[in-house]
Amino acid sequence: MLRKNRWATFVILALALTVNRTGRTQSTTGTITGTVTDQANAVVTEAEVILRNTQTGLVKHAATNRSGQYVLDFIPVGHYTLEVTGTGFGAKRRDDIDISADQGLQINFVLPVATANQSVTVTSEAPLVSVGTSDQRGEVTSTQLNELPVAHQDWTTLLQTTPGVAQTNNGSAGSEEGSGIVINGLPATGYNLTVDGTNATQDVEHPAFGFSGEPNIINTINNDAIQEISMVRGIAPASVSGTMAGNINIITKGGTNGFHGDAYEINEENLYDARNQFLTDRPRTTFNQFGAALSGPFFKNRLFFFSSFEGVRLDALAGVGDNVPTPYLIGISPAVYQSILATFPTVAQPAGDPTAETVYLNKTGSSTQDDENFAARIDYNPSEHNQIMARYVRARPRYTNPNIIAINSRVYDDHSDMYNATWIHSGTSWVSNTRFGLDRLAYNRVDEAYSQGYEGVSYGGFGTGGTELVEQPGKVLTFEDSISWTRQRHTFQAGAIVQRLNDGRTDLNNTNFKYSSLSDYLANIPSSVEVTFPLEPFNIVQYQYGGYIQDDFRVRSNLTINAGIRYDHYQVPQEDSGRFFNRGVNPQYPQLGPGFGPYVPADQLYFADYKDIQPRVGFSLGLGARGSTVVRGGFGVYVNPHEIYGAAINEVQTNSFTPFRITLNRAQALQAGIKFPLAQSDYTTLLQQLIATGVATSSFANSAVNQHYPDPLSLQYTLAIDQAMPGDMALTIGYVGNWGTKENITEVADLPDRITGISPYPTFSQFNYYFAGDRSNYNALQVELKKRLRHGLFFDANYTWGRNMAIESAGLLKEQAPQDNNNLDADYGPSPYDIRNNFVLNGIWNLPISDWTGIHNGVMKSLVDGWQFSGLFLAQSGSPNNIEDGNSSYPSDRPDPVPTVNPYIGHFSIGQLQYLNPGAYSNPALSVASGAQVRPGFLSRNSVYNPRIINLNASIAKSFRFADRVDFKLHMDAFNALNHTILGGLDTSTTDGNFGQLTSATARTVQIGGKVSF
Repeated sequence: MLRKNRWATFVILALALTVNRTGRTQSTTGTITGTVTDQANAVVTEAEVILRNTQTGLVKHAATNRSGQYVLDFIPVGHYTLEVTGTGFGAKRRDDIDISADQGLQINFVLPVATANQSVTVTSEAPLVSVGTSDQRGEVTSTQLNELPVAHQDWTTLLQTTPGVAQTNNGSAGSEEGSGIVINGLPATGYNLTVDGTNATQDVEHPAFGFSGEPNIINTINNDAIQEISMVRGIAPASVSGTMAGNINIITKGGTNGFHGDAYEINEENLYDARNQFLTDRPRTTFNQFGAALSGPFFKNRLFFFSSFEGVRLDALAGVGDNVPTPYLIGISPAVYQSILATFPTVAQPAGDPTAETVYLNKTGSSTQDDENFAARIDYNPSEHNQIMARYVRARPRYTNPNIIAINSRVYDDHSDMYNATWIHSGTSWVSNTRFGLDRLAYNRVDEAYSQGYEGVSYGGFGTGGTELVEQPGKVLTFEDSISWTRQRHTFQAGAIVQRLNDGRTDLNNTNFKYSSLSDYLANIPSSVEVTFPLEPFNIVQYQYGGYIQDDFRVRSNLTINAGIRYDHYQVPQEDSGRFFNRGVNPQYPQLGPGFGPYVPADQLYFADYKDIQPRVGFSLGLGARGSTVVRGGFGVYVNPHEIYGAAINEVQTNSFTPFRITLNRAQALQAGIKFPLAQSDYTTLLQQLIATGVATSSFANSAVNQHYPDPLSLQYTLAIDQAMPGDMALTIGYVGNWGTKENITEVADLPDRITGISPYPTFSQFNYYFAGDRSNYNALQVELKKRLRHGLFFDANYTWGRNMAIESAGLLKEQAPQDNNNLDADYGPSPYDIRNNFVLNGIWNLPISDWTGIHNGVMKSLVDGWQFSGLFLAQSGSPNNIEDGNSSYPSDRPDPVPTVNPYIGHFSIGQLQYLNPGAYSNPALSVASGAQVRPGFLSRNSVYNPRIINLNASIAKSFRFADRVDFKLHMDAFNALNHTILGGLDTSTTDGNFGQLTSATARTVQIGGKVSF
């Protein structure tokens, strides 16, 4: 099978590159279309259209057809002028046209009749609104990247300046999932991340800006190398693939005909920062970020280069907080736990509560982060008909993340090398774009106590967290080819992609024990025991084959229909050594579902989905004589591939009789006599012990994926109005909706009966079961008012009112399990991304002080000019939280709500951290036999919301000019500039001593930087 797939890849790739006539996917270029008429509104045919890049000298030609229309496609990002001439007519030119990735501009011309001494008529920059595309397009410009306050140069924080986009965290810092971007309420890994149009994920197992656990300070690529960030969402064209939410595409800088360069330094010290409200002083922080860039021509108008480097050094005492055991609990604990308990920080017994078992502690731990990122790019324009680009990015993040347990810091040492090449070639009536990408990754993480055999113990709110060692090499190889051609009023595009992902892992863990009650804890009777068996390195391979065709039909000069269809096939993952062990249905017990039967063939982890047909249709209609109003909307189907993380990696075993990871319930642990501790050296005898005591047969449950596992998809629909406004402003008001289906749910299967403690299949352990059973919906009003930079002032304000619902997390990763496997609909409720109100305002103001004061000469002018204010203001309602019973052995048991009791306590503050009322919740009794609640709780999922967030980041800067070409800019950036107390970290476990309390705060931090550029 693998051999056949390799031949298929070779054949398709050879056809794509030889014929060179297939379409584009994530675009790195823009398009200009338009109609040329005379003053009597008659079309002008065979008019010459000339596009010139003012920075590189690139020239592109086109001519109007019999309908008077022209198309310039695959235009590299840049600054242009556009000139039109026709026989018997005077020439017209439009200056200051900025082309962005994925942008479609319609620029019409009315040519005057030629006269003696006719000169070129020059008009201003591109229109504020334009007919041509039906998608929602967002952009983070180089001006925003360079001028707005951005902490540690992290460009990802600016993505939220786009309506419908929010930043979320799927887990705590250092978690497997890390953080992500939510686009229009769809899953946090449902987007596609590209750099210059090819896959640029930092984690092969799912899309990510940085490696798992967030060791990066520099995400994907350094800021100095970014020309712009383009985001396509909503009704994206058929060229966009591999996403159910949208595409985030970073366009890198290239060289120009002039030599340019810069060097900068950014510094942050604890002396600049405000004290965190949970700490008594300001812990030591030394942060330095430095870099330089250089670009220019090798040969004018032909060959250009760009290079940049950025480095980061962070040495700090970082705040860490968690529940720790009290002297009372330590004093009554058996000797077997004392070596583990001794690793926790020592705390005093809470006053007035002599039997308190845990207490929440905030402290500091040593954190270091080193990060280096280098980018280099070559652009070669051998002729008007050929443009070639090659780019390389190297990243080396290293990170030590402290733990509440000092001996168990988590250490990361990661590597990334990204290569990209693009060839744009134009013929007499067509333009093609061929791309190649290679993304090589190596992820390495270890908990420092792993080598000491440090095991996991958790009870009553405290836990060691366990220890793990992970090594994960990976690679993404992409080939794409695309073509565009025009026939009368139609612009056709067609394209194909072949992409190969491979992901390897070495994953070693020490044992984790959980106890549900004090009596079980004292008796060393665990309610669950998780054992991960040593696993030899493995390598998973997955292919994508896709293609599309798109027709942009200009029905009239003010009406365009965008219609397209694409098809993608995501091959079922294959493991090189044939070590996928996925269990099907047991014919004797079909009611138990998948996971309990014999192994399915190793090359058929699940059935391939051949139904990923994705039609998309949209329109844009210009209204009014001047076309200052545009109505756009449409409908589309978008498919996401299954993540390698989760189902695929957890189906690998050493062999058929040695599982990867098992979880034993209370009854099984008792039957087998398993108690803490259980070292890895005992794992071989553990298998024999389980078989000998009748807990398991010679085969074990591992995890399982339903063989009917279709790819997740979304149905998206939008309707919006764009209105050009006075003062270089544009207003957009739109409705955005989508329906997600076939999204992943991860059940914990073979859970014991809540009352008896006996599992449905007693000779199997508990295991994760993956299936496509989730659904989500999102409906939102999105409003944006944007002012183009003019006279030193720019701003962009957007507001989103939305509602996002799902059964579980509307997710694609292994996320929260349902409370009741037999009643999934009981979990339908707000998704974790349900942020009802979100307002973001960002702006830049270059103060014209010399104009205000009348000072226009001498030293005083240099002092009063060059001042700039910029800021980013965020106001949003809180995200939802799930309240759970932390002592239950079931993974997601919830409590009951207490009728008539308000769950919220008003007027919370740093002095009053109790946000939820513990008296509003009542836990059902725990079964002694199972350690689980005797029934599911009646509280609905995600029923409480975090406090709202109001935050202002602000910057003040002063620029100086030397020798006409050299500028020096000094800036100070303040994050949470008003030091508004932003509380978070809500404890949601009803059994914790600090349940309902807010445990973290964000205080003001300040960075100071300087940059010299020429």
